[in-house]
Amino acid sequence: MKKKIIILALFIAAGQGISAQQFKAPNEGAKVNFLVPVSPSNQTFFQNAPTTLWQDNADVSWYNATDTQFTLTTPAQVAGLAAIVNAGNAFAGKTVTFGNDMDFGAHLWMPIGKGYQFPFSGIIKGNNKTVSNIQINLPTGDFVGFVGQMFNGKIENLTADYVTVSGHDTVGSIVGNLSTNSTMDNCHAKNINISGTDFNIGGLVGGLLTNSSISNSSAEGDVVGVSQVGGLVGTVWDKTSITKSYAKGSVTGQYIIGGFAGYSTMAFGPNRNNEISDSYTRSNVVAFSERVGGFYGGPESNAVTTNVYSTGTVSQVSASGGFAGFVAFMTAGNIYYDYTNAPLEPIGMFLAAPATYDIKAWTSAEMKTQTLATALNAGRTTAVWYYDAAKNDGYPILAYEQMLATSDNNARTKVQVYPTVVTDFITINSKEKNMSYQVVDFSGRVLKSGLTVDSKINLSQLAKGNYMLVLQIAGEVTSHKFVKK
Repeated sequence: MKKKIIILALFIAAGQGISAQQFKAPNEGAKVNFLVPVSPSNQTFFQNAPTTLWQDNADVSWYNATDTQFTLTTPAQVAGLAAIVNAGNAFAGKTVTFGNDMDFGAHLWMPIGKGYQFPFSGIIKGNNKTVSNIQINLPTGDFVGFVGQMFNGKIENLTADYVTVSGHDTVGSIVGNLSTNSTMDNCHAKNINISGTDFNIGGLVGGLLTNSSISNSSAEGDVVGVSQVGGLVGTVWDKTSITKSYAKGSVTGQYIIGGFAGYSTMAFGPNRNNEISDSYTRSNVVAFSERVGGFYGGPESNAVTTNVYSTGTVSQVSASGGFAGFVAFMTAGNIYYDYTNAPLEPIGMFLAAPATYDIKAWTSAEMKTQTLATALNAGRTTAVWYYDAAKNDGYPILAYEQMLATSDNNARTKVQVYPTVVTDFITINSKEKNMSYQVVDFSGRVLKSGLTVDSKINLSQLAKGNYMLVLQIAGEVTSHKFVKK
């Protein structure tokens, strides 16, 4: 532990945010000797990066204390948001909407909400916009990300592209520490290079804590840290949820390293599990010392994992597992890993009595099939998983990945959908019956789903706008654009 629990309790009583950095693995045993020092993988990048700071170029002229709704359209205005929050205004009860795609490459970024003393507690609506070229060079800083510390906050519908971060503890791309009743939905980080020189380092979020959740989100790129390092999230504890999310790239560290999540630990009471469901990782995973897993580094306590898979390679050190490096108290069901790429036992080491879990080692050929998608759907009426040999190197994908496909593949599947401008009903012309469908908007939200009846879907209650109809027919998936007038 870095800090005594009594100090932690004082933070709770004061209503402050708490970081996973204040806990280390309670049962991790003797400290390992670092065989290879972990240093920022992006050191060279920052030698050529800007030295000027967005905090010195911030625009706060848009803000007034009376309004609760703000739309920001320039990087300088968003830097103004960071300056206001970092001066002590948590933005509780206020909503910020991004009105444009924004390029932050001109200066180095200071996180919105620096440290637990100055959290962001408002709502960020990304409005399906992209923030690009985020550069954060705080090698001794904790709570580091585009948003540093979020406490009782929300962030949604945002993509971050080309994110390079050097931090110390609790480091992510979009959020460093997603803490205490905070949510993230439909957020994606691409082309990331995240490096931390301590614990809780994640591709999307460093720490996920206390009644907080991530859904429909992803991270793609490289993540480096010392311990509790994961492709999507570094550490989860005290009742958290991650669903319908994925990580791709590489994850590297000393110990407790996972392709999706690094570490699960800590609960303040019973029934406060850390749940991960309907998610996958295609990250290659390397630990230099010990405890590494294709999906989880260390689901040590309160980890509940269902309907997930991993495909990446896993380094062979002490306590290497195809699914998890080490396990103490875990619930796991309907889990798959690619034994061709990670020819290991499912669990590298048991810290409690050994147990048998529903974890299956399949070959690459077995995993690149409709059979795996069907198994992951686990008999649910509405499909969460889809198989398309042309996508994701043939591994199953999540529903929203298929929904947002831009190509209309009617010719391949011989399905006709009409009309393209809909008033009340849309019709599906196919030899197949009992088709499952989803109607989604272009942010990936599922607005309607079910099984077709008489080859028609009633869309009379749908608001005007542009949508996608996604059909699953006899193991194939098709997507069809339409307009509701």
